[in-house]
Amino acid sequence: MIMGKIIQIEVPEDIWILLQKEEQLKQNLQELFIKEIKEYLLTIYALDELTKDSNLTEEDIMKIDKEIKKNIMEKWKNESNR
Repeated sequence: MIMGKIIQIEVPEDIWILLQKEEQLKQNLQELFIKEIKEYLLTIYALDELTKDSNLTEEDIMKIDKEIKKNIMEKWKNESNR
């Protein structure tokens, strides 16, 4: 079994109370978080790979990169609020 690293996150009090009442909720949240963060990180990595050999200037790339990541984060937030 491969052991992972631990990341701590801050959650609102109401979520904390619910998680303390039900162990299965903690497990489900952990699985959801891993799935979502993996998808998010892979998307960012893929976008970085697509732009690494570009003829654009560093400034152009930074502007595009910032806009793309902003849009991905908004999409990710919207999807996680469902």
